Amino acid sequence: MTAPALADDALRIYKRLLRYAAPHWGMFLIGVVGMALFAASDASLAYLTTKFLQGAFVKPNPEIL
Repeated sequence: MTAPALADDALRIYKRLLRYAAPHWGMFLIGVVGMALFAASDASLAYLTTKFLQGAFVKPNPEIL
């Protein structure tokens, strides 16, 4: 088989497999949104921890404590 024939074959198989996955797009999107929320909360927790440690130990600030 030549390369274009293999590409056409792969595209046909990929389209067929996507039909099986089509009913699950809603759950996929919920998962993507959940991962984005987790990433945002994880990053914000690291930022807030850094701010707290800076204000408590490096440059002590009674307002933070």
